[in-house]
Amino acid sequence: MILIIRPKAESDLLALDLKKNRYGVYAEPFVWFKKLNPKITFDSNCHYLISSLQAIKFIKKKNNFVTKGNFLVIGERIRKELTSLGVKKIDHIFQDSYQLLTFLKKNKKIKRIHHLTGTINNDVLGELKKNKSIKYITTRVYEVRFKKNFSHGLARLIESKEIKSMLHYSLKASEVFYKKVRQKDKAWFENKITHFCLSPRIGRGLKNLGVSSKMVKISKKPDYKSMMLLIKHIYNVQRK
Repeated sequence: MILIIRPKAESDLLALDLKKNRYGVYAEPFVWFKKLNPKITFDSNCHYLISSLQAIKFIKKKNNFVTKGNFLVIGERIRKELTSLGVKKIDHIFQDSYQLLTFLKKNKKIKRIHHLTGTINNDVLGELKKNKSIKYITTRVYEVRFKKNFSHGLARLIESKEIKSMLHYSLKASEVFYKKVRQKDKAWFENKITHFCLSPRIGRGLKNLGVSSKMVKISKKPDYKSMMLLIKHIYNVQRK
């Protein structure tokens, strides 16, 4: 059984694909979002950084941002969503936060970045505050919330040791989830469950929690296709 703890809207497609490949799936929408509506004055001299689908929902009805904004984007799916919204000026697309930092060290033309983000801080992008040649601003446009307790169904699956794999797309979500795992079940979580991670950063975070290195599998790229290829590869190996 593969456990997915992403928000429902983001886990549906993934769960469907996994089921098509005859994998058992249990989706627990562990994370949900509350929209915020801060007042932001449009700045044509600024590059707006978008790294989440929730931020796209914020600018959807803000015409100046859509038609005139200059954007930096993290993730191919984010690019596609912005394009479908009508955004024309996407200056650069990055696979992850580290790639963005590397780019900015070499490119000195970008002087002002406004990151439309959530209530969970991105420690990697926090490094931008140390870059004195760039003015880095963050505005929280949504709040990230987590379930207080596991559903009865998930609690039963954990207790019966039916969860064999888990997908990790957010280190913070994984950390909060782990705190809610009962002490008697943590050894199983750390040593018997295969943890598929979207990025090396998430993998390192799981290891810091106590997860065995041999149980941590990291996607070659932080995207949907690479994650699916990793899952299929590991499961094919295990079935032989």
